[in-house]
Amino acid sequence: MFDFMKQGAVDDKDVQKAIKELPLPQKIKCVAIYKRYKQILKVEEEMKEACKVVEKKHLKLDEPVLKATSEIVSGKRSILAEEVKEPETYLQPEEIEKIGDNLGAKKIEAYWSRCLSQSKIIKETIGNDDEELLKHI
Repeated sequence: MFDFMKQGAVDDKDVQKAIKELPLPQKIKCVAIYKRYKQILKVEEEMKEACKVVEKKHLKLDEPVLKATSEIVSGKRSILAEEVKEPETYLQPEEIEKIGDNLGAKKIEAYWSRCLSQSKIIKETIGNDDEELLKHI
């Protein structure tokens, strides 16, 4: 519509001034378009607020899951039998028999360095000299 609208924040006075300089048929169209634009901004603001509410709820639901994951990775807690449901999907029959022997709390060594080095985005930026540093994460 107007160049200054492309830049983001729009001042109503700038729009009013710009519209006043147009021929009448364009003025009428621009007024209608600007009112629709303002409606879009209002809807976007409402959406942002709704997203904040959902995000806050999601983070609250995620918290115990992330805490349990961290405790398992760091070896601060044992794995619960119900956390290894349907083991046949992941384990060989002879491994299934040994589940009970492997539920104890034991730190997963180099867990985070392996996660980072296997990330498609991050692994491209990790150099050989970074490998040793990553082991300490």
